[in-house]
Amino acid sequence: LGFGDYDDRGIPELIPGFAAPLVFASGEFHTLVASGGELYVFGAGGNGRLGLGNDRAEKPSPTVNPAFSDGSKQIAALSGGDHHSLVVTTSGELYGFGKNKWSQLGDPSLGEEVLEPTPIMEDVKVVDAAAGTEISLVLSEEGEVYKLGWGDIPREKIENGWPEDERAIAFSVGAAYALILTDKGNVY
Repeated sequence: LGFGDYDDRGIPELIPGFAAPLVFASGEFHTLVASGGELYVFGAGGNGRLGLGNDRAEKPSPTVNPAFSDGSKQIAALSGGDHHSLVVTTSGELYGFGKNKWSQLGDPSLGEEVLEPTPIMEDVKVVDAAAGTEISLVLSEEGEVYKLGWGDIPREKIENGWPEDERAIAFSVGAAYALILTDKGNVY
């Protein structure tokens, strides 16, 4: 939870140290917060899901991920999966780190674990991403939805799932399924 301890909290409690978080996300055992131009990570560090290189230790307190500290990348969206994380910048770049055993980062050549934030899908301008267990979904600026991982094809554009006059605008990923919301208010 980022309090520096392992105590359970039964009611909402302010996590100290953040000035108006811009973006935040939680994964199965980790949390990501973009605040003050920094990316803070905390929780379980296994599989590289915190993106801190060879440091896979648990972080009970928010820890700065140095990959986003130089001020050149502003974070627009974050998503935490079970064992991996995704970061979308305001310029449309997508970074991934953590477990990639099922190519949930979209590229099997990266290996089964990616320990530091690594650019992925560099040929697509990304506006949002959602990390699940063994898959990720990515939304392009053009409204195209891509599935990464969990299957024979590590990166696949989802087509023919909804009428051509509808455009995907949001989505959510579960352990083994996904929901996609279109601009017509329909959920697929």
